[in-house]
Amino acid sequence: MFSERSFTYDSKEAELLLRAAAMKVIDLSFEMGEITTLVQKDIEDHFNKERSPVGKWRKRKDNKTHPILNLSGALKRSITSKASANIGKLTISIKSDLIYAKVHNNGMTIRNRGGGYTQMPKRQFAWISKDVRDKSMEIIIKGVLDA
Repeated sequence: MFSERSFTYDSKEAELLLRAAAMKVIDLSFEMGEITTLVQKDIEDHFNKERSPVGKWRKRKDNKTHPILNLSGALKRSITSKASANIGKLTISIKSDLIYAKVHNNGMTIRNRGGGYTQMPKRQFAWISKDVRDKSMEIIIKGVLDA
């Protein structure tokens, strides 16, 4: 099982905005839904462009023609995200229930069925681009100011 990854924004700006929202008892559930949709599209983009936060995924060693990490599409479809806002922080959680998600995202040595070991390269997909992080803050700011 892929352990859940959470990204927390703990900037002073986020803290002030979320404290103001709490005082006004602002319902940000719509905004959290928008952010979740943005994150899902961002992760799908990582699969489609085969990229991690530091560049392109390592090329495969075999001659298969399907995109990397996308033989059946199950891994990409298994990724879920959830945004939540609490006083002082915005948290976005990304997870998958597939056992091999962690292997591919983090890279690790795995035991082969016939014996021996294979080093799976790190091909990160569970990350959030700076553009989406910035847009997320804009959505929160707009939600607080429009309330």
